[in-house]
Amino acid sequence: MSVPLLGTPTRQPIDPREASAVQGALKEQLSTVSVEVEATTLLDQYFPILSGGTNGFLDTILKGLVEDGLYNGIQERWNDLPVTPSKCLPVTPLKEEDICAPFTRVVNGICNRAKASISKDDQQWYLPGKWIHTNRRALQSDNPSAGTLFPDISFASTDLSIPGEGDSGIWWMHIFTVVEVKITQATPTSQLSSYVRHIFMEQLDRRFVLALTLNTDLLNVYLFDRSGVVCMAKKINIHTEATTFIRVIAGFSCLPPEQLGWDPTCHVWVGQATIPSYAAPTRFTEGRSSAYDLPWVFKCVKGNANSNANYTPSANDVQEFSQYVALRTLSLQDADVIWGRVTLVFEVVTLDDWKWRNPEAKVFVLKQSWQRLPGLEGDTEMVLHNNSNRESQPRSPQGLHPDVVALHEHLRFEPYEAYVIKRAGLGSRLEAAGFVSWKGERVQTMSVDLIKGSSASASGRKDSRVNANSGSGHSVASGRTSKSKSRVSAISETDYQDRTWERQSGSSEDSLATSSGTTRGPLEFVRRSLVRLVFDLQGWPIKNFLDKKELVESFLHMNDELEAMYKNGIIHRDVSLHNGIITKTGGHIIDFDHSKITTQFAPLPRDGAALDLSQCALLSRAYGDEVIQLAERIYGELAGTYLLNASIAHRPSPHSNAYTAHDLGWCAEDGPLYDRPLFTNGQPGKGYITGTPPFTSPQLAAGVVHNGVHDSDSHWWLLFFILVRYTGPATLRSRKTSSDPQDTSSTTGSPEDIEDTEDTEDTILRKYFFLEDEASLRINKINLFKDKKLLLQILEGVSDYFIDLKPLVVSWYDLLTCAWTWPRSYEYHYPHPSVRKVLQRTLSVIEAGGADERIRYSAMIQTEATRRENWYQDNRKAIFNQVTFHALAQSRDELDDPPPPIYSHGPRNTATRLIMPPPVPITHDYPTTPPAQAQNKSVHYLSPSNSSPSSARPEKKRK
Repeated sequence: MSVPLLGTPTRQPIDPREASAVQGALKEQLSTVSVEVEATTLLDQYFPILSGGTNGFLDTILKGLVEDGLYNGIQERWNDLPVTPSKCLPVTPLKEEDICAPFTRVVNGICNRAKASISKDDQQWYLPGKWIHTNRRALQSDNPSAGTLFPDISFASTDLSIPGEGDSGIWWMHIFTVVEVKITQATPTSQLSSYVRHIFMEQLDRRFVLALTLNTDLLNVYLFDRSGVVCMAKKINIHTEATTFIRVIAGFSCLPPEQLGWDPTCHVWVGQATIPSYAAPTRFTEGRSSAYDLPWVFKCVKGNANSNANYTPSANDVQEFSQYVALRTLSLQDADVIWGRVTLVFEVVTLDDWKWRNPEAKVFVLKQSWQRLPGLEGDTEMVLHNNSNRESQPRSPQGLHPDVVALHEHLRFEPYEAYVIKRAGLGSRLEAAGFVSWKGERVQTMSVDLIKGSSASASGRKDSRVNANSGSGHSVASGRTSKSKSRVSAISETDYQDRTWERQSGSSEDSLATSSGTTRGPLEFVRRSLVRLVFDLQGWPIKNFLDKKELVESFLHMNDELEAMYKNGIIHRDVSLHNGIITKTGGHIIDFDHSKITTQFAPLPRDGAALDLSQCALLSRAYGDEVIQLAERIYGELAGTYLLNASIAHRPSPHSNAYTAHDLGWCAEDGPLYDRPLFTNGQPGKGYITGTPPFTSPQLAAGVVHNGVHDSDSHWWLLFFILVRYTGPATLRSRKTSSDPQDTSSTTGSPEDIEDTEDTEDTILRKYFFLEDEASLRINKINLFKDKKLLLQILEGVSDYFIDLKPLVVSWYDLLTCAWTWPRSYEYHYPHPSVRKVLQRTLSVIEAGGADERIRYSAMIQTEATRRENWYQDNRKAIFNQVTFHALAQSRDELDDPPPPIYSHGPRNTATRLIMPPPVPITHDYPTTPPAQAQNKSVHYLSPSNSSPSSARPEKKRK
């Protein structure tokens, strides 16, 4: 499959070592997320008694199976299926194949009898499936994360033919569920989890998966959802409990797909309509061999997007909905995990624009994730805890500040990230936002309810159990109480690219997540709700900057957004390479899942001591009275020393007058500084740190409160990474980077993801960004801030293209050093105005560089500009042909070109004007519904009823 140049995951196919690590991590997690419940609890929830709550339906099927010769009613056993041997009798050697073939005949017999018992009109609403024997051929996928797996038995699409030797095989996207067969009493939960992982990965409309295991004649049912795994404590004997066995198997054919795990708010576009993915004919998916290739259609809540943060939503609000079609996958990194947030990101267009093949359709970004409810930390702070699996402890509103109570109530009805965005004043980027619901009920994980309603026990460790009485589903392992701090899953919450990791600092033995993909400690069941947000914020990762001017402007805009968040009591806590983007409106911070909100603000505290007159007189020669008073207010007698450090860090432009507060960045552009937000418990748990390790502030040790300055520090490490990693736009430093800072060999091409770096261990990148030992990584970063000469030496080896940015890196470094040295200072509590000044100063230097430098590097700039233009044109062509970009990449030459745009595409930002012509004034746009008369006779609008666009352009033959 062709891989796009920008933005889309570019991971290589999974290798055996990574597959082994994934399997090992699954086994480790299963010891704490697997819970056994009473069989009746699980069956009543997911396989209710059919036909009006009586057993008549099941007895009728059993009677028919006796007539078919599949069941022996006298001996109470299925013909040809073995019975678990008695310990007193000799055992006849069995193989799994001896069970698979007859079991497949039996379950297909049950399936056929069940379908015959319902009307043909009703059959169209159920799964069109059949049971097939698949343990001799690996199920296939073009997804690079897919492994080579052989489920014993699969329930697959009805029109799927069993492949012969010459056939390509059976694809995971056609598999509804699987059965793992064992001739022993071993519990194959980890193997079953591997199969379910692939089902989730290929079928993005699955809320949960019901899967089966068969130990000779003992059947168990497993529920996999984003919270955990639930199975039956007592297995079903398929011989003596035949009607219960039939109840389960018939349920896959006679129950609505929504009850079997499909999301009714997510469909696929087939032909000229949206239909559930399970109903899509296999001929439609031919050539579409992974989730990347399917045009998924998502239903989103539109109502909350236009409300401001001061509006409190409620359950009585009338919701409006809109539908979007996935045009291109920007991130499916979490699609191959089972538990946790499972964040997916797409470029989408409205369903109307897709129907009418509008090549000028506006492109949005859709983000889907499984969010848990936010919780209180302390008495004043709210956090989503989306990167952990701890259940938020219920808090009584008595004694809490009214603002906290109101905020907690607000977040019951609005996604956390949507609220954070609007609270920060960035609500204009939201097009739609809300919890996904169906029939008035919120789509959420149900395994927690099973635990609450049953006498549950945790599988795995002997001393593990679930505290069902508490009602929270807390796991208690190794003698810990239900309040013990849980650790994040390396599989469910991290990957090798850019996921936020929660880890414990200071102890390598208790490390929660490492780059090797291991984790320790229990995960806990928490309820998660499905959330979708649509952003009017299409852009590119910040690593794909067009030129220096755009890069610095983007960092300037991101700094402004971080300040806007900070003013409103929000810290981001995950400023990293993939959480900064460039759009036509500038740079932006994205992904607020790990941010924290506080409701408390206060000015800087007063020291109380005063400078003597002689000190004031001496300081007045260089500083204005306002500056002296501000410094005295927070540092008293140490104000003089502090001012000396601050003036060195700020390096204000020399002038004859004394330095003012504005020169030092100690006041806002429009007046005094705002009251600082108070974060008293800035970590998701005592001793834990939130952030992406390569960019996390090294100052965040155990006991240090995460504050706005730590976000600014991460922002600096992001800039430092770009200067070290790249030699210019669309240009990477050589993969064989030497430890010599003077080695500036480079490779042009698509910038690769940070995990693909293969530099030797003694390189700068490895030392400060890619070191697997996070304790050593933190020490290296701290030492860099202790030795400025070391920084200057590294910057000597930076590409000459970034020569204008080296002073920026040093000035920003000095500001941070001042902040760490003086933790009560303005630089610590108000970092953004000072950073803004050095960024603006750098931008002025770049703008004064003139056209000569832009001409010198025109080839690199042109490469990136061409890449963006190709991105735009590929989107137009994909929409016009109603295919995803990934399908377009495989058959580009076979598809039709859209009509030329009715106006010049023009620049996406100011820097692009160097490459592309200025825009032509727009006279009219393509409508989302066909006009009565098209103003441009050369442009044809295609009706959804047309099966082909032949009326608009000559027909082309397709293979």
